[in-house]
Amino acid sequence: GIGSVMNAMLENEMSVPEVDAVFGPALGRPKTAIFKTTDLVGLDIMMHVCKNSYDLCPDDEQRDKHLIPEFVEKMVENNMLGNKTQGGFYKTDLTPEWKKIRKVLNPVTMEYEDLVRPTFPCIDEAKKKATLTEKVQCVLKGDDKGAKFAWKVSADSFLYAANRIPEIADTIVEIDNSMKWGYNFEMGPFEMWDAYGVKEAADRIEADGLEIPANVK
Repeated sequence: GIGSVMNAMLENEMSVPEVDAVFGPALGRPKTAIFKTTDLVGLDIMMHVCKNSYDLCPDDEQRDKHLIPEFVEKMVENNMLGNKTQGGFYKTDLTPEWKKIRKVLNPVTMEYEDLVRPTFPCIDEAKKKATLTEKVQCVLKGDDKGAKFAWKVSADSFLYAANRIPEIADTIVEIDNSMKWGYNFEMGPFEMWDAYGVKEAADRIEADGLEIPANVK
């Protein structure tokens, strides 16, 4: 979920554009990635969804990850809601010469900074690959900062999806389809897990100290 990604971003000292660079086309996601998509939807709506999930899922094993970081609450209070208020995580400024300058929020300082598009070795390698499976493996199995972040967030999503069967869906197909149709992902979480390698990912998750669901075992 978006709350989980935002909290992980702060914990791992990632920037907004760094997170979007990782969770974009290299992982079969739209170019709007995570934060541009949130700007499109609206931070107020996103916050309501996260709060609803937290309030209505008291027994959820990842419940605390639905909690929104304090800086996002400040953004909503300051009406920095995304595209509909001309500024959220990103905004576009105009110079006196009518030149567009893209800005991005620094969540630590709460100030907008000039957008510098980042990249990571895993993303550069993924761009050279022909298939999405190869791209996913480049990103999730890389050893740079972006790759390690992508793995951490993806492993959480693998576990969360597996734990939702049969709670919210009878099979993996419904979950993968809902993520692909709802978010325009090319792969759902189980398809991405397959792309990594089911046992290989499960072994790595256990080595990270996390518990593999019985249905996966």
